[in-house]
Amino acid sequence: MKKFMIGLVAATSLVFGAGCGGDDNESICEDFYNSLQEVAEKGEACEEESDPVTNAEKEEAINQCKTAIESCSDEDKETLQEISDCLDDVDECKAGDEDEYGVAFFSCLFKAATLSDECRISADTDDEG
Repeated sequence: MKKFMIGLVAATSLVFGAGCGGDDNESICEDFYNSLQEVAEKGEACEEESDPVTNAEKEEAINQCKTAIESCSDEDKETLQEISDCLDDVDECKAGDEDEYGVAFFSCLFKAATLSDECRISADTDDEG
């Protein structure tokens, strides 16, 4: 399960690093971050252990997003909102249903494939355990 959660973090880092332009950049970043936090909380029943996210880590992630969003189009913005909405709809994970939870989660992230090249950033996915 640890590798699943590492994959979850890596995938969310890849998508979360992107955002879009417009006056609502901060709102997009906060909404997207909150969706990622919520889906991670929904997965807690399926993981062995979890380290809570600190306020400093949350602020850092939102600030990174706000910086990255400048290079994204309105279409990218719509895609990120679709991903966020999809994550909000993922059901809570139950022990024994890890695969179903993972499929639902990653199906949301597959939408990120349509983000423009300008809107994507890479994530460091080193596995330390």
